[in-house]
Amino acid sequence: NTNAPIMHPKCKSKSVELMVPNPQRHTRMFYIMTLGTVKEFRGRGLATTLLERCFTEIQNDIECGVSYLHVITYNRAAIQFYEKLGFSRLEEIENYYLIDGQKYNCYL
Repeated sequence: NTNAPIMHPKCKSKSVELMVPNPQRHTRMFYIMTLGTVKEFRGRGLATTLLERCFTEIQNDIECGVSYLHVITYNRAAIQFYEKLGFSRLEEIENYYLIDGQKYNCYL
């Protein structure tokens, strides 16, 4: 199942402690790998609805302690969107993305 939460011991980030304050209770994390909307369908609430459904599933999983994602630092629209839904920036990770030979930072 590609939508299954991942176990947090597989996450290499030092931020796991910040994201999951009680790892004995919350042994799973939900990672949003990719989310995008085709330009002509933006602003219709599709991505919000999709994430709200994910949040419902996460809330029903008592082992899941957090949902998280990475977003490239220059994508202001995406950052605003995620912050509107309650995400916050924990740290900036240097050179996380490599796109066409160019390195870019991301926010976790």
